[in-house]
Amino acid sequence: MSTRWDKSDDYRDRKDNRREAQLRTAVIRMLLPLHAVAVENPALPGTPDVNYVEGWIELKCWGSWPKKSGTPLRIEHWTPKQRVFHVRRSRAGGETYVLIEIGTESILLEGGLAARILGTATRTTLYRQAIARWPGGKAELREKLLPLLVERQKLRAARRIEPLPDETADDLPHDDAKDDQPGADIPAGP
Repeated sequence: MSTRWDKSDDYRDRKDNRREAQLRTAVIRMLLPLHAVAVENPALPGTPDVNYVEGWIELKCWGSWPKKSGTPLRIEHWTPKQRVFHVRRSRAGGETYVLIEIGTESILLEGGLAARILGTATRTTLYRQAIARWPGGKAELREKLLPLLVERQKLRAARRIEPLPDETADDLPHDDAKDDQPGADIPAGP
């Protein structure tokens, strides 16, 4: 590898890191009502960049889309540990997202899905799989990210407290020992 290439990579890495730090600051400000905080966790590598009351957001920045339409978007610094975090947290029922800024455009992916497709998916696939897409830059992201996450939070809460259908009531755990007691099947008198 030539020295010139190494310097170019270092420059791109520094530039992407700077953009990611700016995006983190912007997202924290956007999500203050959801108690968003920046996270740097050396004890658990792979932990996403932002935590808020209902979940986690990994932030990624990339300068531009690949020039050829069939070329996957390959994001450097999307590590196996980050993928594992998103898959495990999603499987456990947690909310995780990956917010990718590509040029001036942003897309939001569900974290478990991003863990499986990011790095192999083309622009078309990412658009199709995205929860949301904001081509209007940070101004549009600022306007729409908080309402989207609040709405998703409300939908999750509604799903958690939905009453069980009657036909599953018999499947609920109950105290078998109490049923074995004599007279357990006889209703209590007045």
